[in-house]
Amino acid sequence: MKKSLIAHDRVNRLPNLATCVFITAFLAASHATAAEEIDNGGFEDPKCQTPGQICPGWGFKNNAAVNDDGHAGSKHGVTVGGQGGGTGVLTQKLTLRKGYYVFSFWYKATGTVSGSTPAIVRFTGSTVRTVFTVMIQPVPQWIKYEQFLIVDQDGDTTIEFSSENPPHFAGPYFNIDDVSLVH
Repeated sequence: MKKSLIAHDRVNRLPNLATCVFITAFLAASHATAAEEIDNGGFEDPKCQTPGQICPGWGFKNNAAVNDDGHAGSKHGVTVGGQGGGTGVLTQKLTLRKGYYVFSFWYKATGTVSGSTPAIVRFTGSTVRTVFTVMIQPVPQWIKYEQFLIVDQDGDTTIEFSSENPPHFAGPYFNIDDVSLVH
């Protein structure tokens, strides 16, 4: 009787081992096929002009511009509004597939002011999804924001970084860099 238990145990281990190998290979393959959906997310394309509103892959509106204050020693970042009547919008058009995504970017509020600025990030398309909304206040360090997103259908969307008029027109600049959306 003992031998039949041992044989039974060995037979059950083989399918479990095969399952583990399959799951490991599947997870490795799914990680290997991860795709970056954001074009020029670090604003490092040589055609980006600072200060200016020219940077491949991105659209600028109002008080939004390439700056020379990039995250982690990179050459460029982008300022999206802040200070005074400085609303600003930065956009990029995307075509997304149904699935899971990791969205992230680095931000920093700069300026010698005492107020705060409304900073907003949305995905706009057939529906609008606000994924970040903070009243930012001046801080000396970059902060990483990261969120998991589920896209429930294939389609076109636009990522939109924006800032509104700061209360009493005394808020900081909303600086961003290293934007990423990985599928």
